[in-house]
Amino acid sequence: MGNDRSRSRYQGLGMPDRRLDSSGAIWDAETNAQQAGPTPGVPVPQQPETALVVSAGGVMATNDAIDLRVVRGGLVGPGQGSWGWRRRGATPWYGWDHPGLVTHAEGIAWGTGTAYTHDTVDACTTREGTVIVVAAINVVGIYTLRAYRRTMGSTTWATVTIATGLTTRPHAGVCAMPDGSTQVWYWVADAGDTAQIRVERTVDDGATWAATATGALVVPIDTSGTPGAGAGGYDLGRIRVAVANGQTLLLAHVIAHNTTPTYRSSVVQAAGPGNGEALINVSINGGASFWGFPTIAVLNGQFIAGIHGGPVDNQIRLYRLASALTPIDSAAGLGTPARGGFEPGFYDGTGKYQIGGVAELVVDDGGALYHLIQVDNSDPVLAGAVLISRTQDNAATWEPLGTFPSPLSGTIEQSALINIGDTGTRVGLLGATWRAGQLVLAATHESTGTTLDESLLALYAGGHSTLTLPGLDAFAALSRRASWSRIGLPLDLPDAVGWSLTTSGTSASAISTSEARLEITSTSGTRTFHILPPGAVAEALIARVAVSVPSLALGTVYAGFRQADGSTEHEIEIRVGASSTTVRDIPAGSVLATINLPGAVAREYLVSMRAGKATVAYRVYDNDVDRTWTIAVDGASLGSAGSPASDNRVIFGHTSATASSRWFEWHYVTDAEAGRGFAEGFANPADLIGRDWAPPPYAAKISTGITIGGMRGPGRVGDEWKVDPRYRYGIGSAFWRESPAARVGWRSVDTTTQAIAVQLTTNGRPRIMSDAALFTLIGVNFSQFEISGWDGSAWQSLALVDTRLQAGVLVGSGDTLISSSSVGSTTYLDAGEYAGACVEWGPNVYRIRDHSAGVLGTTGTARMAEIVVDGLDTATTSQDGAIIPRDVAVRVDLLGVHYSAWRIGIAAQGTPEGYFEIGLLHVGRVEVFGTPPAFGWQTSTATNTTSETSPDGTTRTARRGDAQRQYVQAWTDGVWMGQHDNGVGSPDYLLLNADANAEPSGTKHDTGAQVEGLLREVDGADRPVVVLRTVDRLDGSTVEVYNRRAQFMLARLSGEVAVENVRGPEYAGELVRIAQLVADEVV
Repeated sequence: MGNDRSRSRYQGLGMPDRRLDSSGAIWDAETNAQQAGPTPGVPVPQQPETALVVSAGGVMATNDAIDLRVVRGGLVGPGQGSWGWRRRGATPWYGWDHPGLVTHAEGIAWGTGTAYTHDTVDACTTREGTVIVVAAINVVGIYTLRAYRRTMGSTTWATVTIATGLTTRPHAGVCAMPDGSTQVWYWVADAGDTAQIRVERTVDDGATWAATATGALVVPIDTSGTPGAGAGGYDLGRIRVAVANGQTLLLAHVIAHNTTPTYRSSVVQAAGPGNGEALINVSINGGASFWGFPTIAVLNGQFIAGIHGGPVDNQIRLYRLASALTPIDSAAGLGTPARGGFEPGFYDGTGKYQIGGVAELVVDDGGALYHLIQVDNSDPVLAGAVLISRTQDNAATWEPLGTFPSPLSGTIEQSALINIGDTGTRVGLLGATWRAGQLVLAATHESTGTTLDESLLALYAGGHSTLTLPGLDAFAALSRRASWSRIGLPLDLPDAVGWSLTTSGTSASAISTSEARLEITSTSGTRTFHILPPGAVAEALIARVAVSVPSLALGTVYAGFRQADGSTEHEIEIRVGASSTTVRDIPAGSVLATINLPGAVAREYLVSMRAGKATVAYRVYDNDVDRTWTIAVDGASLGSAGSPASDNRVIFGHTSATASSRWFEWHYVTDAEAGRGFAEGFANPADLIGRDWAPPPYAAKISTGITIGGMRGPGRVGDEWKVDPRYRYGIGSAFWRESPAARVGWRSVDTTTQAIAVQLTTNGRPRIMSDAALFTLIGVNFSQFEISGWDGSAWQSLALVDTRLQAGVLVGSGDTLISSSSVGSTTYLDAGEYAGACVEWGPNVYRIRDHSAGVLGTTGTARMAEIVVDGLDTATTSQDGAIIPRDVAVRVDLLGVHYSAWRIGIAAQGTPEGYFEIGLLHVGRVEVFGTPPAFGWQTSTATNTTSETSPDGTTRTARRGDAQRQYVQAWTDGVWMGQHDNGVGSPDYLLLNADANAEPSGTKHDTGAQVEGLLREVDGADRPVVVLRTVDRLDGSTVEVYNRRAQFMLARLSGEVAVENVRGPEYAGELVRIAQLVADEVV
């Protein structure tokens, strides 16, 4: 039997465990740790074979895992395959409604008075998904420029003032910049009857603004004089700006004072490199031809400029500019949508200049270009309507985005996005932008019956939805998908825009001055609005209404929908009650569905009827980008009236009611334009219409911030992919195999309790080849944690660790801390030993920049440590303090008990950054040397700084990284291998703990073979080890904490191990000399 040859102190290595050196060791079920920096991972196909390559990018929150699904099979490209998505764990899938369909309306700044007199509107979407709308407020000729901002996920608009006291109408244009900032360009008065352009910039998504240029134009614009023959100067108009390829293009509408030329509408073109703070005046176009409202988009890296034409050409002329400095009038012209004879634009009495109308170009995140234009009042069906069309082939061809009034007419490549159907009520000033699959419009309006015309309204078109409007065909192209033939918005009373009013008793209706809504009140009265749309019973009717009922004491508040042709009649009503809503089949006298929700909460209802069938869905009325519907009536069969009416009807309001109601939207489409409808029921995902795959270099963004793209194909219906977050600072980044440097590592999101568990095996209680485990944490900013072991059924606490070096009282002054001379510890710090670590001072924690050598407090005369910290600037104050080491190793003696998993539980505590971090986590065993190394070990330190000296003697340096230590030890005095070589069955052993249950962790006489074997085990420099320069034999304790720089070092073994025979026969009790063991620090 061998003898106990234990010593009081050893040297050794912390050997890595292969089973615990990568993220594959993480025990997910027992790990409860946040991970910072989530980004979308690679989409993982859920089918064995697929030719479609799906990519994901953008940003992703920790809990935003999503699934993707092919909705329509096909390749990647316009009109080919399409996709839907859902959040992980949700049941319904989101399809996509096209942006020719209004899906929500709300007031941005709604009311009466000077605070709502908006003048000129523009909009953009920032890289973070925030919509910024800029508009000026006109108060008796003095203007305030405002930014209205709605962040992704927010439900409200915030108001920020950009500039005040402006004496010139700003006509501002806004643009999201490539660097993530947003800039606004606007007119300001300059000296001598001239105007300049001022530039303001925000780097926080519109929360604050600062001027970057007060005069961006090289040559200011002449504003002198008044209109007349031969007069000089211009009246200023709207500005539009775009940035591409390091250039800024600005177009501004101006009206020439000279009345002699054929036209006075003109456009200033200015351009320049960079961010548009210095712009060259390229040209002013006008005179012989009409240059109306300008608009700009960037498509495939090139500028697309749109110029609203005059009464003769009646279109937006499009030009492609390869450079911002290319004069527009010499640029290549592009095709424009066929307008079918409708007259766009609003002009002065002589047609010389533009005074109203819409001219907007918007590019979506899939590379499609949208074209918006407004029809004048000459057509009674489309008076004041805003039309929309789309091209996906660089304007070679155009298509409408809906069914009204095309494609049934066959003469127009545009469809109605906003059609109120009245010559006196229409959209006024308008700006447009794209966000997360949705077209966002900001607009004022004109009406005959309210004083709210200059209020600012937001309209949302299209977007992701669990119920999508179908088209004329089962798999309709975008140009053949349903859109509203008439929309109802609270811009004026319905009876002022073509709806019929029926009243009795006491009732009233008004447009609210506090929110964009129609208010109806009644006391035992009736007040309804109805319209009789065309269409046969066999054709579909689709409608959407949004309503809330704050009070209902008597009678009925409802929306009704009737299909009738004189021989057949079907009718349903949605009756909103105080505590529930019912859907009723009127001819049958039955209740089709009861929705147990209070009427006071605003909800919207989506209805489809056709040939005696009906489907009704509902949702909370909000501005969520993604609309989730609940189907209340799914393809129900309807009763028929005994005495059929002869016409269709849409009606809403009060009947014999004492109530108040609020109506936010009321839209419908009927006749052939409604297509198939979904009256027979709607199945998700079978009936969804998806979003086209975005081809490279584009990617379609969804509301979570993730972008989705596709390549090749085809995809097949039902194919799915899973997209999970990966983390820049994930737990896996703390493992050597995945992140060999401590610069990245793991980070939490905050400083709440965290737990990281790693597992050796799933069964049994495996061993780690030693009676002592070593947990080494490099690059940490915390000090208190618990180490536990899994015994097969529960966690057993093995060590409550506190790595702090108590400093006693520290005196702070400015950015420096120094030990009190009377109270503290007697720990001596080596110079710079804890530079980069943390210091706890009172309730706060700071990062140590530098420190001197010295004692952390002493009662005698000694040099005291002086510590310079970041983030501190204090008057002279005394508080308790402690050093929190950045690197620490913890040895845990197992005393013969073995565990299948380990857990590090971090206690809640303060850190300088507000999160926890681990640069590298090294878990393994303690291996001690049986024979101690000889005296004469060597430590060398090399800095990682380069220098270059120029011929004039100037030396420039560059820091490339941290300094690196090298530790060299050898056994030059000789190591006896007798018991090892002689094959003694029970050689002398070493114990690391005096406890009776401790198991041997070393052998006295095998050091020569041991060192060579350990080098092979880690393959030299392939896997790091921990150099332990002092390992104590514990008595009465099982935990040893190494928190001094000289005690341990994470390192890679380099070079070779040479074992030299000194005397004795080979492998027969020989004495050997081990030349050296070289370890290079991992920094």
